[in-house]
Amino acid sequence: SFDGTKLRTPPAPLRVAAASLCPSRCFLLSTTSDKPAPTWVAAGHVWRARLMLRDAFGNPQPLGKSAWDGAQGVLALMERPASAAQALARLSSANASEVLRHMSLGTSVPLVCAAGETADEVALCARPMGAGTYRLTLAIGHEPLPVELQLSVTASLPCAAESRLIVGGLPLEERELCVLEPAAVPIRVCDAGGNASADLSTIHASVEPAGSALIEMRELTREEAREQARRSSHTCGMVVITAQAPGLCALHLSVCGVAMQGSPYRLALRPGRAHASRSVASGEGLTAARVG
Repeated sequence: SFDGTKLRTPPAPLRVAAASLCPSRCFLLSTTSDKPAPTWVAAGHVWRARLMLRDAFGNPQPLGKSAWDGAQGVLALMERPASAAQALARLSSANASEVLRHMSLGTSVPLVCAAGETADEVALCARPMGAGTYRLTLAIGHEPLPVELQLSVTASLPCAAESRLIVGGLPLEERELCVLEPAAVPIRVCDAGGNASADLSTIHASVEPAGSALIEMRELTREEAREQARRSSHTCGMVVITAQAPGLCALHLSVCGVAMQGSPYRLALRPGRAHASRSVASGEGLTAARVG
């Protein structure tokens, strides 16, 4: 109206567009629900999340390809667990055509940024191979997003191809294992990414013929842990072999049902030290003797 008089104007809808992108209003969500982005993933597995884009008033902010082409992110390693054998990170994408930009840092995992299912979200994924704690940083263009996330990467299921006995010196086949004298052999259990695992429950041990030796799996003592850390051998436990009778036997070791590298091990079992309670002396000289 003008000066109280209603003007004749054709009716037309009023289109209100979202304001410019506001970094402080953007947030991360899970890819499968409206819950926060996951903060844990197993090494070698893909971490996924959605970056929701909003303006200063919380309205969805659709971005075209030219705008989100500058989206970039990285998972920077904050802390490496002492048991990790490999802390290098690698990038993996299910669809290489969706990769927009990679950031390559020495101890970091680049994120793959791609168009999301809706116009106001950016799909993020990364595949950390090294166990540890990572901090997520994101930016669109040169403007960082105040998104705070710490991602905990743990070792995944042990892998037989990456696990082995640490014999050192003489091969296990050439060692003499004496009857009733326990011999401890270090063992390293790792996942497919080379991350050391302290889970010995996935290891199965057996001997052939049965009963020729007793096999026990145990964790490292405090002194053994210090010694193995000094040698940087990433040992996580000990295989204790106690021979029961002299002869030859085969030691079978498997991880998650798969034979460990080098298994079966052929063992030579030797008689133990002489023991008074098991030794017998006989002969005439023990009861009578003739001078000269």
